Amino acid sequence: MLSERSASAFLRTAAIACLIIISVHTVGAETLNYRNYQFIHQNKDSLLVRHLLGKIEPSLIKIEDFFGYAPVSLVTIYLTRSEADYRKLTRNGIPEWSQAVAFGKEKIIVLKLISADDVLKGPEVLLHELVHIYFAERFPPGRVPNWLNEGLAQYLSGKRLTLQDKVFLAQSMSAKKLIGLDGLDTLLTFSRPRARLAYIEALSAVEYFIQDFGVNIRSLSSTKGTSTGFDRLSLRSLSSACPDSSGSKGSGSGFDKLSQRSLSSACPDLSGSKGTVNPGYQRLKELVKTLRTERSLNKAFLMVTGSDYIDFEVGWYAWLDEKFHWLLILNIDNLLWIGMGVLALLAIVFVRWRNRRKIKQWEAEDESYIDTERE
Repeated sequence: MLSERSASAFLRTAAIACLIIISVHTVGAETLNYRNYQFIHQNKDSLLVRHLLGKIEPSLIKIEDFFGYAPVSLVTIYLTRSEADYRKLTRNGIPEWSQAVAFGKEKIIVLKLISADDVLKGPEVLLHELVHIYFAERFPPGRVPNWLNEGLAQYLSGKRLTLQDKVFLAQSMSAKKLIGLDGLDTLLTFSRPRARLAYIEALSAVEYFIQDFGVNIRSLSSTKGTSTGFDRLSLRSLSSACPDSSGSKGSGSGFDKLSQRSLSSACPDLSGSKGTVNPGYQRLKELVKTLRTERSLNKAFLMVTGSDYIDFEVGWYAWLDEKFHWLLILNIDNLLWIGMGVLALLAIVFVRWRNRRKIKQWEAEDESYIDTERE
């Protein structure tokens, strides 16, 4: 899963030329149009493409809402069913671990679906690449850092950090192999294990941003006029999410008197569906929106969060250490050592128990023998 910024101009031009030739001359090629999205595929894959489209439709709406627009020009999606076709379309310039590539400037995506696992991950991968298309269409080249581009592509496609991801992060931290956010700009050159770490780091940074600047607010309608929901709010999160409503001189007294209606009026970003919102997610939307016109990432962070980018990165490192470092015990090598230690302890306990039982048996036999001698 790669963004267009990572590919060279030559690669894009060659790929587009190849795509045009194949789409025109390939026997049995069909197209399926959905709004401004066009799928090009073999006729035998019609059901697969319709299934794919059905899976991504709900998430497409969420992605369009995040960016605040729907694409106007045509986005073309080429479906390939073999490694050879995928390599031809991408001109062999894509790492072997990739399943799809987005050419943002040309609004073209090449998606590979070969194995059952590819098909299963297909909707998420396609949504991931569509996020890259959105970024490329709405932002100048190089404006959005790669960690944010890749992290959001994963987050908006529905991916979240799994336990395996967290353990892998813990192992990388312990081995001092973290890449760092700025190091993700050369993702295209990474090996498979390093690329995996890069994607995990990017997603973790986005999840950290949302958590650090976010807090779920339950609808006050369920509290019957009480301010219980606000009593649990982080002042920092609320001040960041809605600076004009934070009360005087940083105090939280203003929130005690707010009803759900007045809160929505004072701070529209906090009004969400089903009575819950996440200010961190709203702040992330605002950060992305700000980057359209603000060239400096540091200034964009200051404008949106009140903290600079360095503070964010330092906080992210600390968050990783606090949240995931303890997961080192789940490392297979550590589990083996722990298991061996437990087995050794159990063996010692068993031997002692058996010895005591044997001693008691001997003592009973001695007493029986003495009684027999007396008789």
